[in-house]
Amino acid sequence: MGTEDKDIKNGWSEFAQSVLDKLKELHDCNKETRKSVEELKFSVEKLKASNEDLKILKEWKKDVSEVWSASNMDEAQKEIYIQKGKWSTVYGIIIAIQVIWVVIVAYLNQTK
Repeated sequence: MGTEDKDIKNGWSEFAQSVLDKLKELHDCNKETRKSVEELKFSVEKLKASNEDLKILKEWKKDVSEVWSASNMDEAQKEIYIQKGKWSTVYGIIIAIQVIWVVIVAYLNQTK
């Protein structure tokens, strides 16, 4: 029975070694899997942050577009030119009144 005991012992040794090798292999795979999971988590967090930034930019663009759309800018430009024209008219009238006043004062000084 000595040979049989050795064979059984060798069989169990080989089996145990095979199990240990498989466990090491699984452990290494587990390390790689954890690393991949961490990388995926990091990527997901970056995507979430980018998504939040995108939402903020969309809202900002919406607000800016509503406030300064092309048609609004065109209307604002027209309004500025209208106001500028009105002020030019007011300045012209003020200058004309001053000229008339100077002429009247000069005429009155000459007639005295």
